Amino acid sequence: MAHTAQLLETLEQAEADLAASLTTVTGTVRIAVFQSAALALMPDALTRMASSYPEVRIEMTQREPETALHETWARDFDLVIAEQYPGHAAPRYAELDRLRLTSDAIRLAVPPRGPGRPAITSFRIPPSWRG
Repeated sequence: MAHTAQLLETLEQAEADLAASLTTVTGTVRIAVFQSAALALMPDALTRMASSYPEVRIEMTQREPETALHETWARDFDLVIAEQYPGHAAPRYAELDRLRLTSDAIRLAVPPRGPGRPAITSFRIPPSWRG
């Protein structure tokens, strides 16, 4: 009789665990991210994830975009946050979905105008740089 009670208790616990798994988001998400995004985007994202999905574990690793995209394609990561600059596109993997998160202006910094330093009056962006 003791074995039967123990089996029923184990079965009830298994059913409860199964029911919870259908309503609770759990698991590990492996993210590759470049340093600037790790500092600018991830603190808020991690706070929101912890609040909304406390059972999800986030493993974040710093990687350069080219390496991270390949490793995500190879299933070493679940998600990559990568940068893309005009004229220098990261490799594309057809199996990976892309979503634009944000964009930043590219700025040109030059020394102050002075003797022997003409002012830059215009800067033309090549068509291939336009996204």
